[in-house]
Amino acid sequence: MMQSATGEVDDAGGNNVPQLLVSVQDWPEAIAAIDANVDLLDFKSPSRGPLAPVSPTLWQRAACQMGTGTHAGSSNVPRLSAALGETDQARDVAASVPSEFAYAKVGPSGCGSRAELIRLWDQIRNDLSPHTQLVAVAYADHQAARCLPWDQVLMAALHAGMTRFLVDTFDKTSASSIQLLGWHGMARLHQRSRQAGIRWMAAGRLKLTDVMGFARHDCLPDGFGVRGDVCGGNRVRPIDRQRVDRWRRQVALCRNENP
Repeated sequence: MMQSATGEVDDAGGNNVPQLLVSVQDWPEAIAAIDANVDLLDFKSPSRGPLAPVSPTLWQRAACQMGTGTHAGSSNVPRLSAALGETDQARDVAASVPSEFAYAKVGPSGCGSRAELIRLWDQIRNDLSPHTQLVAVAYADHQAARCLPWDQVLMAALHAGMTRFLVDTFDKTSASSIQLLGWHGMARLHQRSRQAGIRWMAAGRLKLTDVMGFARHDCLPDGFGVRGDVCGGNRVRPIDRQRVDRWRRQVALCRNENP
């Protein structure tokens, strides 16, 4: 195993080591997720959209308290991630993301061409700290978001030199990413990501039982992103610490079974 400059553990052999990302909307939720030993702490405002940002004040608080170790007394220090929103909204807030954040992500809605998407990414990356990686996001329900399908987003990310990829859903009241792409689609996404040398994360209304489904279909991602299922199915409600614990244990089981 190798540890990156951001504190991330990379498997030099290329094996799957799934990480758990939990999205939180305020500091009490952040504390609960930290205490549950999540790997990535993602800040977003679920009542305002699929990737809507929280207040930059909350980003600053997370950067300060995580950096000084004054968070909840936990020995675990998760990497920080910021959702920036869609296109114009992301352009407005990207410069406010603290350099302590390992990742940021922008929704691709309305980007109907590769050139348009890459231009958006370039603008956001110019405003982010060089310590913060921009994650390429694809929506499984790309028609609803009026954007490119996942395979074209993946190829655009490869062209743009990006190394992180997330598949999510735009409409949080409809189908999950698995229902939209099917296991065959997820397996194809997994294979294409591996061929491109891009690490990918699965999100989009996932349920706990889906974790072992990825394992059974031999398409374990590098990480799982979850919000709604740790809130009892209603993503605008507070997260449930016990549900986060169950997710952490299930993801850890995948790690142990896929050494």
